[in-house]
Amino acid sequence: MYLSFKESLICVGTKFKIGSRNYEIVEFVGKDRIWVYNPLEKNHSYILETKQFMDMLGNGVCTLLSEISEENKIFQVFSPDGISLFEDTHYNTKDDALAAFDKWTLRFNEQGYYSSVQGNIDLSELRDHCTLKVFDKTKCNTLELTIYSSESILG
Repeated sequence: MYLSFKESLICVGTKFKIGSRNYEIVEFVGKDRIWVYNPLEKNHSYILETKQFMDMLGNGVCTLLSEISEENKIFQVFSPDGISLFEDTHYNTKDDALAAFDKWTLRFNEQGYYSSVQGNIDLSELRDHCTLKVFDKTKCNTLELTIYSSESILG
């Protein structure tokens, strides 16, 4: 499970700061609560309400600390229906992922639109409906990647 905030997706392991104290998300407790831990304080684990956490992020009370180095980023593009354009293919740069998107759209040139479960999407608007996701390749396993950020590929 993860939460979305601006360009970042928040998952287990995400580090953040409230005031001068650093915390890490340990577990999602259902949809409504987050178990967090402050590694510098003995026996200081907390449960935060998800809404409260998101409000603190939005108001600037809470700041995300997790960053990923450029060399550990891998990119993948997803269709408007949330399906990877090229299954099991990740790209080392954003430009490579966007080039793959451009190549993928060529298959729809003849019909002039992409057929989505949301309805037909004109090719000139397809970028607005696709998503570029950034993953941390050091946290990959065979079942699931940890999503670092997600954004529209409109650039």
